[in-house]
Amino acid sequence: MLSAKHNKQARAGKVSSLVAAFIVVLCPPGGAAAGADGIALPPAMSEADFLPFDERRAALGRLLFYDPILSGNHNISCGTCHHHSLASADGLALGVGEGGEGIGEKRTTGDGRDRIDRRVPRNAPALFNIGHKDIPHLFHDGRLSIDDLYGNGFNSPAEEYLPRGLNSLAAAQSLFPVTSETEMAGHSEENAVAGARNDRIDHAWRLIAKRIRAVPGYGTLFVEAFPDVESPADITIVHMGNALGDFVNSEWRSHDSALTAPHGHNGAYATLEGIIRHHLDPQGSFDRWNRSQVALPAAEHLKEADFAALQDRRERERVRAAVDIEPLDLSDDEVRQLVAFLHALTGEESVKGRLGRPDEVPSGLPVD
Repeated sequence: MLSAKHNKQARAGKVSSLVAAFIVVLCPPGGAAAGADGIALPPAMSEADFLPFDERRAALGRLLFYDPILSGNHNISCGTCHHHSLASADGLALGVGEGGEGIGEKRTTGDGRDRIDRRVPRNAPALFNIGHKDIPHLFHDGRLSIDDLYGNGFNSPAEEYLPRGLNSLAAAQSLFPVTSETEMAGHSEENAVAGARNDRIDHAWRLIAKRIRAVPGYGTLFVEAFPDVESPADITIVHMGNALGDFVNSEWRSHDSALTAPHGHNGAYATLEGIIRHHLDPQGSFDRWNRSQVALPAAEHLKEADFAALQDRRERERVRAAVDIEPLDLSDDEVRQLVAFLHALTGEESVKGRLGRPDEVPSGLPVD
């Protein structure tokens, strides 16, 4: 009996750890509380847990977020793959970036010369709670982190070419999709931004800032939002990044994993149950995984490339070797309870965002 009791306690501890891996639990105000099993729960999040933001900059960032003027070929925005109607994500396993058409599950891979030749190689993550003060890095591989290694406050793929003055992780992150060939920039032979990016990443940022300066509707908004901008000529990529950062940091504050499938950095699991079972036994889950579990817009020309890594024996072994999760055996009922718990955390008004999607943007380009 003593052994059984200890096994039950250990099991409860492991289940609690698994829940913590999925979410920061929201509790009533007043400090840490204890659950029915005596396990301490973290205090509820409050405004003090988030980075401060400026209302004018957030409002400006909302327009920039949905304006295709930031993309190489004027045909995609940040909001295309992080849409308000899709809980700040896109509903796809892997994003369909520049060249695609539509949003969500109806997005296609494009036609003719504009047809994409590869998908964005990772899932478009939801943007809930990005502005929390305890987030030190972004992306599953931590490629963007708060670190003054290069004298600009961040360790990023741009290294020393990332400009100084960006005030948050979200601000710094916002500068990278606009230079990515598959996400927003397009091919170098199609537009000057993509061509400049191949020369040096900050050259592309200068061209994007020049585009923004040329849009009459943006000039006044930047002057009102930034004390150091006296005229449109003063607008830089740093101002654009900080406006986008204030918008993202303040727009979505909730935990809505039930609405943001597919799950995983490559969107391999279409359901919460699928990603939970994967965490229970990563090795076994990896071996059992099949293509039916992934949601991708049909594209015959991408069929083989989509799953090339899955056919590579050495790549599969590399992935297996990286697993550091101890398998945990849960009953089907316990898995259902975890799924129900995550569904119970879904917000109501918070899902829609604080400011929402704009109907139009200063450039006059179509809003997805």
